[in-house]
Amino acid sequence: MGNGTGNLLFELHIGDVPTQWQRTRGKTRYTHQSYRSWSELLKQIAQEEVEMVNGGRFPLTTPCRVSVLVLYDGPDKFPDRMDLDNVLKGILDSLSKVVWYDDSLRYIRAASICFSCSRHESTTGTHIFVYSI
Repeated sequence: MGNGTGNLLFELHIGDVPTQWQRTRGKTRYTHQSYRSWSELLKQIAQEEVEMVNGGRFPLTTPCRVSVLVLYDGPDKFPDRMDLDNVLKGILDSLSKVVWYDDSLRYIRAASICFSCSRHESTTGTHIFVYSI
């Protein structure tokens, strides 16, 4: 994905596709186990990456823009029911306190997500790009 404006500050690739943030409906509220597992994996990989990038000067405390690209093996692999906003929310929440201080507008000024098919198996998964503003 082109960066438009701003410099690339951080790039993260996970060879897996995300699960969406979700809670049960009704009075009982808890976060689904599949999301918790995905979130912990994302945090762990991001923590390892930030230690090698920018002298470990993370989390960011300046405004940034986030682009997420999710690549599947083919159109038949696309999930039948997945909300884009919940996937993006899960990624932004998971990387708070690791890549950026928090996911409020003070730090994340723009965020986008795109789902597509990959021609090469080696590129399937989730790609996260963070740019300066």
